[in-house]
This record gives sequence, structure tokens and C-alpha cells, in this order.
Amino acid sequence: MKRLRFGLQTGMRLDRDSMLYVLDKAVMRVNRMKFGVGGRLQADSLNHLLDVDLTFGIKVPSLKTLLDLVPETVLKHDENVTVSGEVLCRGSLKGKYGKDRVPVLDARFKINEGSVKYEGMPYSLDKLDVDLEGVVDLQKEQPSFLKLNRFYVKGTDVDVDLNGRVDQLLSNPLITASVKADVDFSILPQIFPIQEGVTLTGSLNAGLKGNVLLADIKNKNYGKLDIRGGCQLKNVLLASEKDSLKLRSKSVILGFGTNMEDKTILQEKNLLNGIFCFDSVDIQWKNALTFHMDTSYVKVKTSPLRDTTAVASMSADIRFGWIDLVMGDSLRFRMGNSAANFALAPSPEDKKLPLVKAKVNMDSLRVRARGNSLRLANAGFDLSGVPDRKNKRQWLVSGVVGFQDMRVYTPLFPLRMRMPGTKITLSPGHIKLNGAKLKMGRSDLLLTGEVYNLAGAFLRQEDLKANLKVRSNMINCNQLMKAMEVGAANRMNMKWGTEEELSEDELSDVNLAADSTYVADSTMSVFVVPPGVDFTFETNIKKVLYGKLELDSIHGKVVMQNQCIELSDLSMRSMAADVKTTMLYKASGKEKAYTGFDLRMDDIDVGALINFMPSLDSIVPMLRSFDGLVNFHMAAETELDSTMMVDLPTLRAVAYIDGKDLVLMDGETFSEISKMLMFKNKERNLIDSVAVDFRIKDGMIEVFPFLVEVDRYKVAVGGEHKIDMTFNYHISVLKSPVPFKLGVDIYGSMEKMKFKITKAKYKNLFIPSKRAKVDSAQINVRNQIRQMLQAAKK
Repeated sequence: MKRLRFGLQTGMRLDRDSMLYVLDKAVMRVNRMKFGVGGRLQADSLNHLLDVDLTFGIKVPSLKTLLDLVPETVLKHDENVTVSGEVLCRGSLKGKYGKDRVPVLDARFKINEGSVKYEGMPYSLDKLDVDLEGVVDLQKEQPSFLKLNRFYVKGTDVDVDLNGRVDQLLSNPLITASVKADVDFSILPQIFPIQEGVTLTGSLNAGLKGNVLLADIKNKNYGKLDIRGGCQLKNVLLASEKDSLKLRSKSVILGFGTNMEDKTILQEKNLLNGIFCFDSVDIQWKNALTFHMDTSYVKVKTSPLRDTTAVASMSADIRFGWIDLVMGDSLRFRMGNSAANFALAPSPEDKKLPLVKAKVNMDSLRVRARGNSLRLANAGFDLSGVPDRKNKRQWLVSGVVGFQDMRVYTPLFPLRMRMPGTKITLSPGHIKLNGAKLKMGRSDLLLTGEVYNLAGAFLRQEDLKANLKVRSNMINCNQLMKAMEVGAANRMNMKWGTEEELSEDELSDVNLAADSTYVADSTMSVFVVPPGVDFTFETNIKKVLYGKLELDSIHGKVVMQNQCIELSDLSMRSMAADVKTTMLYKASGKEKAYTGFDLRMDDIDVGALINFMPSLDSIVPMLRSFDGLVNFHMAAETELDSTMMVDLPTLRAVAYIDGKDLVLMDGETFSEISKMLMFKNKERNLIDSVAVDFRIKDGMIEVFPFLVEVDRYKVAVGGEHKIDMTFNYHISVLKSPVPFKLGVDIYGSMEKMKFKITKAKYKNLFIPSKRAKVDSAQINVRNQIRQMLQAAKK
């Protein structure tokens, strides 16, 4: 732009009565070139049209003017050059302009008898002829075309002759072309003053003819392409010290013989044969790009055309040598020796649709980008595909994909992942897994089943469906949860698209290798079930680690649908009990979640129960005073806050706990009671059995009267416990050294606990000989709880 000089000159006449605009002279100068336009414009106000009749042209003084437009980084601008030849550029714009109307463009560019000779150069460009013309009529009232009548260059060891045309330019372009070329690239720096530091060697020999319909390429109907001839590049080297660029290839060969006449066959045309070969290619550009490819080739052929309305059959045989691509520090791609076979034929259902078959095998593949890495060993696939008859842009693919070993790492889930010896079967609309193995850190999965609508999910945001059987020896939730936590932080920290991305070593401060001993934090966050997912899992898991909790022998159904997770009749074995549960979990945002569940645990240690459900310690504080095995059954629904803790005001639950041979541990409450009632053993007392029913609603825990035998006493306990940790319990002493029945009210809080001797409220409820209806309302509630639990159990 610094070398451009502009000038402008215009002249116009206007006849207001006839709405005629006459452009006498409009000339714009750029350097020594002149761009001129003249003619007339007349408005038709009745039809809202503009009648256009303009001619335009470009006056180029000489070829030197065009040579000066070549960037100096490529060609020195030398004033000591001798040029000859005439440059002509002219055209017209004629027709109506208005709604749905555009004038016809007719243009032509020519260089006649051109030549170039730089002073001091041993060779010259002896002849340059260019003749290009075209017509564009958007109304399609006359044919639109682009025609290269000739492009001819002749010099020492340089001989290039091109011609061709594109007909049916605006409908279905038909391309016809002929190329002849013999070029010694090492001569070019001796004809033109190429910039210092630029090296150019090698040779080009080409002779090609083609007659190609663009629609055949779009419709994958390659067998109908008429291309003949060949092209060869030998010992090519292009290097630029200033740009730190180097391109080298020993040999590149391209050859075709298409539908040539052959009277010996019925169709009188033989097979299309094509070959494209590389013998070592190396490209290097600064520190941004390094590329190497060993000897590779592509062979193509088609069968004779039996039905000209059908897709022509075609096959290709491809071999790639070792390929290595490095793009700075952001991308590394390496692929070992690979072989591929492709075939194209008419679809059995519709002969106008192509059926594509592909079979590919590769020794190895390694990709590393943005801290992500992928490694494949002995991978391959055998696939076939055909366009959907209703939507031809969508392909229906079937076949098999497999590999001997795959290893994956991503900072968005920073655990080493591995899939050994896996085969995946593809069918239109779904894929099938048959014992696909996946190892993530210390966790492992064995997947069998089907995944549906994979293409629809990724391309059209439709639901992704899956029905899978999941087997596992170990699922380490601690590692997986930490990986998701660190991955989310990495996603926030990564500077996408910059050169300042974090290295793999910087991505995590926590060791997440397979031998990591990380234990999940006590504070968790809501897991948002992704939308558009409809998964059903049949689980068979030997062990799950979650915090300090170990679960064994997990069996049951897990359904993920409508941003919900449903566990149906899931059974497992914890460290201390058998567990059965049915649960519903829903979360569509990070702020809160909802869960409803029916949980049953048999013969579980009280301490293990509290570890399994930490929130239970706040809901039923009295559990801390017991030691031993209990049965626990709870049906509940509640909202969870952002840390996955129970939102107590929303909790609604019914539950019972029963156990035998329990130990009442020493504690603040027990100490006060034991002193008051003169227990013999004031530190540890056995309880033959206990069965507690309670209900939680509106932030209130209602404990229904239950019987406890401890020391020399048989007592009945019942009362209320609020979420502010205040309580009001009543203990009816039914049997004691004291020859009369009494009651004890305990109320207040753990910090300010108060006692009061009262009458026994439950004196008849637990004595069979005197059992009576003491409080029908409480009995009805107990029956209702049992019914709800039984219904939940069913």
C-alpha cells in the first residue's frame, strides 16, 4: 500500500426530464494504471427499473506495471527491465437493474506477445500470451461461461500452455481443460530477480486433459470424471531464509486415464485408472510447522459404465508411510504405516445414491494437543455408508471399529484412561459395544450394550440414548470426583487459542495417578445431570470407594433421563451391612438438587450408618449414644443445597431403626440420666432390643414411643426434636427398683438440658396385661408409617 498512488477524474451529464444520466468520463489512476468507465443510465420510474449501458476498461501501460504489483518479498522491483507486449482489459455491463434484475456482465482480459528481460539475468521470458473472457447473466437468458482461450509462457527450460472453459456457470458447471507444462524451477531465479535467500530447484512435467461435471464431484460420482494424462514433480526444493520456510520432495506423481475408448469391451470405454504418489515430503516453517511423510500413494480405478444413470463404481487403494506433524507447542500428530481401501458403488436401494465402503488399518497413531493426548496401537475400521434418502447430507454408517490399545489423557478429566483390545460395531442410528474395557486411574469398566442416535445428539442436539450392562472390579469415586473437580478448574484456567496454555505438568496440583491415595473432600457440589441423555445401566460392580466408605457387590438398574438419575432395586454390601435402595435424584442447576429415596440397611453398625449418611447424625442425634448392630429403613424426599447437604426445612421422611444387644455409650445425656436413676454401670449398659419409629416434617422430628430395657430399668421413650437442636422428650419408667411408675421429661438443648420428674405417659402401652389405647392418634400414625414403608418397599 505504501507504493500505491491514487488519482480520480469524473464527468457526468443529467437530463432531469428523461431521467438520463450520461457518464462521459470517469477515470481512477492507481500508479500508472487507469481504470475508466463510461456510458448511460436511464431510470424507469413506472417499472422501478434502471436501464444500464456501461463500458469499462483498464489501461495498463506495460507488463512492468503488473510486475510491480508482485510483493517485494517474492520479486525484487528492478527498474532495469525490458518488457514488450500489449495489455488489454475491457468489458460491458448492459441490461435492466431492479428487483430480481441484474445487468449482464461481459469482460475480457488479454496480454499479447509479451516478453520480459531483466538486466544482468542470463535468461529471459521470451513469450507471454493470456486470453481470458467471460459472460455472467444472472437471469439465465443467455449462457454464462468463463473461458481461458490461452495461457502460454515460453522461456529457457520453461514451457507452459493452458486452455479451458467453464460452461453452465450458474447451473451445473462443466469444466473442460487442457494443460501442458515443462518447467525447470532452477531456471526461474535466472529469469526473474528473486529475493536473496530464496532457493528454488526441481522440475515439473505435466500433460493433462479433463472434462468434469461439478455435480459428479458433489454427488461422489467420481467414476464419471473424464481426466487423462499425468503430472510429475522431481527433486523439488523451495526455501526462503527470510521466512524460515523449506519445502522438499523427491518425487510427486499424478496420473490418470479415464474412460478411454476400448472396442474390446461392451461399453467401449475402459476403466478409470489414477495414481497419486509421494516419495518423501518435508515441510518446515519457522518453529510453527514441521511435517514429514514417507513414501505414500493412492491408486484409483472404476468399472465400466453399464448404466449411465447410476453412480459409477470406483475403488481406491491407499498406502501412507510414516507421517509426523508438529505445530509449535500446540499440536503433535504421528501416524505409523497405514493402508486403506475404499470402494464406491450404486446403492442397492437407489442406484443414484453412492454406497461407500472403507477399510483402514494403521500401525499406530499419536496425537497431542493443548495438553490432551491420544495413542492408538494396531487400529482399524471396516465401514460402509450411504446417504439417507430423505436427507442426503446425513450418512447412514455401519461396520466395525477396533484397536489393540488406546490411551487417552485430557486436562479436563486428568486421569490416565486406557481401552485395551476393543471392538465397536456401528449400525445406522446406533453403535454396539461387546465387552469394551475402560480403565480410568484405579477405576475400571466393562461395557456391553448399545448407544443410540450418536450422530443426532452431536449434530442436531437430539437425545443420546444408551442401554448398557456395566461390570467393574473397582470404581474409585474419590479419584473420579477429584478428576472432575480439577478438570472443571482447568477448563476455567485454560487460555483457549493462545500460546500461554498451561502445560500438562501445571494442570493439577494433586497427584491423580493410578496409585493416588486422595480421599474426597467432605464438602461436595451438586452434580448436574446433563440434558439430552437417556441412559439405562444394568450394574454389576464388585467394589466402590467413596470417601472412607467401601461398597461391595452392587447390583441393580440405573436410569439417567430428563436430568434425573433413578436407582431401581439397587442392592449392595457396605463395610458393615447389606444395603437395598430405590432412589430418584434430579438437578438441572448447580444451586440445588432434589432426591427421594427408599433405603434399607440390615445389620449395620451404628457408627458405619452415620458414616454412610452423615446427615443422619443431625437428624437423629440420639444415635451417637448407641453402639452395636441395627436395621435401618427410611423413605424420604428432600432438597439438597449446593454442597449436597440436606435442606432440613424441606425434608419429609418416615423411618425406623431396630436392633438387639445394643450398648448405650457414656455421654453427657446418659451421665445425667444414670446419676438420676442410680444405674449400676454408669459407663456402658446393654440394651436387649430397641425399635424406634420417627417422622420428619416441617423441620420437626417426631419420635414415637419405643421401649428400652437398660440396667434395672424398662423405659418407654418418645418426643420431638427440632432443627434448631432443641428437644422435648418424655421417658416413662415402666420397671425399676422404685415400686411405683414415674416419668422424666428431658427438654432444652444439649448445652442447656433440663430434667423434670412427671407422671408416666406410656405406662399402659408397653405392658401386655394392661395394654390399652393410650393415644389413638399416635397409633394411627405408626400404622401409616408402616404402610408407607411397605409401599416404598414394594
